[in-house]
Amino acid sequence: MPTPVTDMRSVPHAGWPEFLQFLVEELIPVIDAHYPVESDNRILAGHSIAGLFGAGVMLTQPSLFRGYMLSSPSFDTNHEEVWGWESDFASSGSRLDATVYVSAGGLEDDGRARLMEQAGQGPDAEKLAEIVRHFEMHGWPRGQRDTVPAFVDRVRARVYAGLEIAGDVFAGETHMSVLPGALSRGLRYVLGGWRPD
Repeated sequence: MPTPVTDMRSVPHAGWPEFLQFLVEELIPVIDAHYPVESDNRILAGHSIAGLFGAGVMLTQPSLFRGYMLSSPSFDTNHEEVWGWESDFASSGSRLDATVYVSAGGLEDDGRARLMEQAGQGPDAEKLAEIVRHFEMHGWPRGQRDTVPAFVDRVRARVYAGLEIAGDVFAGETHMSVLPGALSRGLRYVLGGWRPD
């Protein structure tokens, strides 16, 4: 049985390098061999922890994909390490030839209130109370509602050569319900047919 993670800001990246290697060395070549694709127009999309993975690829190996759709990326994971990746990329002076769409739900941070409500009841009450105590002692992570606009603003402010980036926080949407709108707008933005107001 896996050990429960009590601090979601410390989720390890188990399997990320292997997954990226699988994408690059196995999946992409099979797709290229069997389907009519524009190999210079690949898009990587990810939601939640996979959105963080997408940001990591974008900031460490940006030439692998031309477009990135990051839906509710877990930027608060591992103590918001995404800012370190972005700083390292900025220091490299490299181009970022990509079109990027980042989104989150406006209700995403309501998980804190829900967790605190549930901490005193149900079969997992003790575990939930432990998580609440941990966050009360060490600080609550910022949610996607806050980190997504901060990420878009920071990356946009760098004025990376070749970069187009936009972001949205969808009012009334949660971490899960934001996905359909994020995919629709993300595809239209990354493929070039739509620009936010």
